[in-house]
Amino acid sequence: MRSGDVYRQGDDRQTVIAQLVEDVIAEKKAGKDPLVIAPVHRDGEAFAAALSERMRQEGLMGQEKCELTRLDPLNVSEAQRQDWTRYQAGQVVEFHRPASGGFSPGQQWRVIESNEQGVRVQRKGCQKLLPLEQAERWRTYEPKPLEASVGAALQVTRKTAGLRTGEVRAIRAIEGNKVVLDDGRTLDASKALHVRQGHSVTSQVSQSKERQKVFALALTSALPQLTEIMSLVSVSRAQEEARVYTDSVDAFEAAVGRLIGHRLSALEFLEGREVAQQKRQQEVARQAEAQRPRYATPPVPEHKQGLSLEHGIDV
Repeated sequence: MRSGDVYRQGDDRQTVIAQLVEDVIAEKKAGKDPLVIAPVHRDGEAFAAALSERMRQEGLMGQEKCELTRLDPLNVSEAQRQDWTRYQAGQVVEFHRPASGGFSPGQQWRVIESNEQGVRVQRKGCQKLLPLEQAERWRTYEPKPLEASVGAALQVTRKTAGLRTGEVRAIRAIEGNKVVLDDGRTLDASKALHVRQGHSVTSQVSQSKERQKVFALALTSALPQLTEIMSLVSVSRAQEEARVYTDSVDAFEAAVGRLIGHRLSALEFLEGREVAQQKRQQEVARQAEAQRPRYATPPVPEHKQGLSLEHGIDV
């Protein structure tokens, strides 16, 4: 353990994730819900899978499992979407604008085949060719399975069903194809959903969230994706305590040090939270000062108001 009691170091990836899981379970049993930040999705998903099993063992999550289909966006440009060679069978095409051929906003079509004749898609037994010249009217996704149970957390990846992008909700009930969330809103599980596991979030998503405790998962395999902003955001979200779980404190500090020009100690990392809070307070004060009215001469004190120039006071 290093200074400030910030770090939790393990010998390898599996050990670090296991320690993080046990610490989160302990927090949940104490009625707390720490924010877990993982810079890359693969680490977050590994943590979420391990946490889910432990939550079931502890009775914090339903035993019955169901499989949802989530949509993983394919980062392809409009020009690439016009190219039939960029499509593979099984991919999902979701329209956000009407397109010729009878395609409507909100519809999801699954790719059946792609060749020189075009890209053939299917929905509810109906097959059509995509109008590739109108590729700006849809987005393409890779469907992936997502295990879910009552008590599991889902993170919204795209605004849908009145839910905001980045919003995290727990599953309250699963009734057939209807997933009931903790706020009463529902998701249609008969369709592929714009969600992913919500037991951890990336550094970018965490910028809109604050918790009493923040646990950051910073494995060496994720360090190439680590930036100074990510590290400071991680600690600045914590109101009470920040921790960093890693398989190499030295590698983590060196990686952040390369970005900011000097080696970052654990104490400096912990103080990053306070620095961020101070900067926010300074900015609020600066804006308040900028809005204050300006006077050509100082205002006259109330006890001297009414005096004339004969008394040597401008009124």
